[in-house]
Amino acid sequence: MFEHTSSEVITSEIRAIAGHDFNLVEVNVIRNLPARNPIDGIRINNDIADKLGVSSNEDILIYDSNSKKYIQGRVIIGATEGNNILVRRVLFDRLKNDILKSDDDQFVAYAVSIPITRIRKIIPQRIKDMEDDKISVSEKIYDEYMNIDVQNFVLRHSDYGYSLTFSKNHLKPDKKLNDDSIRINMYQRLLTGTENPIYMICEHLRGISKTFKGADLEIINRDIACLEEIDRTSCEFQKKKEIDDLVKKYIDPSLMIIPLFTAKNNYDKEGLLTKISNSFVGDGRIQLRCGRPYQSDEGRRIVRLSSNNMSILGVNESDVVQIESAYSVTKARVFSFDEENRVRETNLMGHLFDNDVIVGIPVNIREKIRLSDIGTTVIIKRDTKFIFKKNMNIQIISIILFFISLYQIFNASFIPSMALAYSLISMILAYPIVTYLSLSLERSRVGWKKEKN
Repeated sequence: MFEHTSSEVITSEIRAIAGHDFNLVEVNVIRNLPARNPIDGIRINNDIADKLGVSSNEDILIYDSNSKKYIQGRVIIGATEGNNILVRRVLFDRLKNDILKSDDDQFVAYAVSIPITRIRKIIPQRIKDMEDDKISVSEKIYDEYMNIDVQNFVLRHSDYGYSLTFSKNHLKPDKKLNDDSIRINMYQRLLTGTENPIYMICEHLRGISKTFKGADLEIINRDIACLEEIDRTSCEFQKKKEIDDLVKKYIDPSLMIIPLFTAKNNYDKEGLLTKISNSFVGDGRIQLRCGRPYQSDEGRRIVRLSSNNMSILGVNESDVVQIESAYSVTKARVFSFDEENRVRETNLMGHLFDNDVIVGIPVNIREKIRLSDIGTTVIIKRDTKFIFKKNMNIQIISIILFFISLYQIFNASFIPSMALAYSLISMILAYPIVTYLSLSLERSRVGWKKEKN
């Protein structure tokens, strides 16, 4: 049952959480948002959006003053009555079970705006910062985010909604940057949709053109033809400004930096066994954009990667990988995209499809790791404990023969009654070295080792 608390108390409580200036609106949360919307989608009307000072694809908090807990979701502006806001069943159940401990079908809470930085100018990252995936921002923005009690952020495309999750230690101040500028590398631009090949941009514009009529339709078709001509006759880099000017007429190219208040300390903590297996087998990881797998994969604990990305991670078909979001981590078997057309059919983002940038994840796994939507990035890691055990199972005969050989050597050289003890001690001392050497091939298979987020 909702107990009304004074706005001064609510303001004080939220400022202790967020540590920033914000707007808040008392709202009625209803579970009625269709499944075609993002899992973390929150539909609000224009009146609530104006009061909060937010727009589509930005994030807000839903705060319960009784439990003093909150959850974060993505804004969808649409029709709702009064102060009603609509959420999907997944988010509503999380609110109800984790925060409210209630069986009610709707409840009263507070919608709260959070600090979001709009990036209008995207600049290629300096070479020295590319390998560590640093994200350079102005000194002012850097200082503001260092003072917020969050560990993870998301870099989201304003139009496509594609997002890249990164940790606070990946931010870097750059005194030469303005507050609306950012430096990111090429791969980060691909993941966020700010650096797409021309043919993908043309496909996206064709989808937009279906809503155009008359003279506007003629103009967009002419622009698409111009882009296709550039793609056929010129180097894309040389014509980049002309391409950007054409695209800006139809697509908002800006990015948003959004703090993830509900993702504090939720990354999987590596135990001692994991650290040991990482050092013996080789820790491979890569960040990819979430997509849908084959239709036949839904409901199964498998993910799909391109053969290139499987080589980068050093995994084979049916090996186990870890899928890590900003909120949780789980494991699944990995298989390759062997038919590109089948993946295009199952992805609504098929016109922007690149199988070296995406990982196909079934909806049951996406919900388990609280993945907000298609287009969100995740970290895929090889499960080094699985690979370690697999190799030990293969080499068990060699290990047994090694022990027998030691026993025979000691039995011939020392007192027979001490041979077994010497063999066991030697085996214990030699086993780590022999194992490390025997796994050298597995370590060499990792094609890309990235620093942890």
